[in-house]
Amino acid sequence: MLFRSGKPERFAAARELANTALQSGFDKTRATQRAMLFNVLGLVAAQQKNLAAADEYWADGLQVPMASGTTTAILAANRAVLAVARKDPKAAREFYNIAMASKTPPYLDYFDLHLEMINAIILWSEGKHQEAEKNFLDVERVLVGDTAPNYRARLLQIGRAHV
Repeated sequence: MLFRSGKPERFAAARELANTALQSGFDKTRATQRAMLFNVLGLVAAQQKNLAAADEYWADGLQVPMASGTTTAILAANRAVLAVARKDPKAAREFYNIAMASKTPPYLDYFDLHLEMINAIILWSEGKHQEAEKNFLDVERVLVGDTAPNYRARLLQIGRAHV
């Protein structure tokens, strides 16, 4: 719930909490938690329109050894969206492929749909508009009212402002 309000003090609290937890050092039994803390820092940075910092945090999260495959997929998917925002569809496709290869159960039922939404965004950026439109429509039939596609769309919008 830290991100829903958009209040700067909540972002500061999330950043402080994540940074404090990361200072405890690496513990292989908490590798996934550590990687997801980098995800939190990346989300805060993205919300504050600092896409370079977001990408760096997500890159750091990908370097955490022994994190779950789905955590790797989440971080790679976020980097794929940022690559589209930077108008780099080749890097976006590479990060998407990492996400698809890394995801491992258990994960939320609709995680595959979010990855398919990212694929549609990448297809669009590659100029494959008809295929992208079909993918968007297929996903939207299932995720009506969901917030994740809105989040990804917002990242793209932020990215366009910085290009």
